Amino acid sequence: MSGLGPVAAAGIGAEAFWQGLLAGRGQAAPRRFETAGVAWGEFPVHAVDDGDLPEIEPVPAGSLKLADVAADRELRLSVIALALAIADARLPPGCLPRAGLVLTYEAPGIDRLLTGIFADFLKLRRGEALADRSGDERAPEAARPEEAAFFEAIYLRHRQAVYESQSFMHLHLAARLFGLHGPALFVNNACASGLYALEAAAAMIRSGSCDTALVAAAEAALLPTKHRWFQEAQVLSAKGSLRPFDRDRDGLVLGEGACGLVLESEQAARARGASPYARYLGGSFVQEAWKVAVPNLTQPWYEETLRRACAAARVEPEDIDLLNPHGAGTALGDLQEARGLTAVYGEWPERPRITALKGAVGHTLGASAALETAASLLALKHQTIPPSIGFQSPDPKLKIKLVERPQPTPLRAVLKMACGFAGFLGGAVFQKTGDSH
Repeated sequence: MSGLGPVAAAGIGAEAFWQGLLAGRGQAAPRRFETAGVAWGEFPVHAVDDGDLPEIEPVPAGSLKLADVAADRELRLSVIALALAIADARLPPGCLPRAGLVLTYEAPGIDRLLTGIFADFLKLRRGEALADRSGDERAPEAARPEEAAFFEAIYLRHRQAVYESQSFMHLHLAARLFGLHGPALFVNNACASGLYALEAAAAMIRSGSCDTALVAAAEAALLPTKHRWFQEAQVLSAKGSLRPFDRDRDGLVLGEGACGLVLESEQAARARGASPYARYLGGSFVQEAWKVAVPNLTQPWYEETLRRACAAARVEPEDIDLLNPHGAGTALGDLQEARGLTAVYGEWPERPRITALKGAVGHTLGASAALETAASLLALKHQTIPPSIGFQSPDPKLKIKLVERPQPTPLRAVLKMACGFAGFLGGAVFQKTGDSH
């Protein structure tokens, strides 16, 4: 693991992100959601300020520019995160043509597409003219109530966005931006996507398909429909504060963010004199096949995922120094994790240390596992555990405690756990290398 490119409310770039985690920057603020001047509502979001995003152009080998993908927020964030990770790894441009690529976010292109359709629907109801990409106005037919004319107008306006909402198009565009010609894969496994993407990238390297693989995950949190869905599922915080494992937790708060990761074979990293953050030892991945928004508390799937991740990494659970759980701040999600953790480590465990990071960055959904993996690797680099922002009062029913302030600690092995809606679970183990980044 030789390069990190975090993009989050807490900070952009590895060092700024790390300092933001330590200081508790990037707290949620109300975001007013509007479409064509019509308010949908207001929800708290851990947002990334546009003015803070770096102006990064991909490598000269690319056949596109960043401006070519600016219309899609998640793709833009992914590309910026990849560029930051490549720079952080000091990866020579010559390594890129054969590099593998894995992208992950939960709904590629859907924010852009639906926002545009909602806006056009309102315009049509008002009798306003629509123009397709060529500039041809379709007002007379589009403003009439006939269904065919309505769908024709919408299609002409959004045919490109419809096509580019397919995941393979995001891979295609990212590959063109960076001049990548290696294997490419899109992963969508809900909130555990980042760990699944990491394992897929590692598998590309293990198979000999490439020596270097790039991972990018993103979440824009732009659509009010997404916030409404979580609200109706009764997992969105009414207080606007994400408090993982806290006695007074009442749900999650969405966050915007992205993260790029660079993986290399040990031989390739050694040959170019890289200074990796850590070695990815292995992981475990489980599907509960239960319900969408409710974890299966009748089965020990979380415990099994944790134990199997350690087995895959050839370490014992007791060898883990720091554990970074999912920590979404929901009543049942945190309960599932606490049961699994105490089944392995006992009640109120002193070791491993546990820190949950969504209170600092929000729940970034498909980007969360990758972004929090970056935080875990930075903890290894700095030999310091970042605090669990939002955690104030231990819940006596959960019987675990979290690190509440920055804590210098000798760290060698870190375990990142992830729990996704629809029953996707993942665990990944990382080990500090002899060379510091």
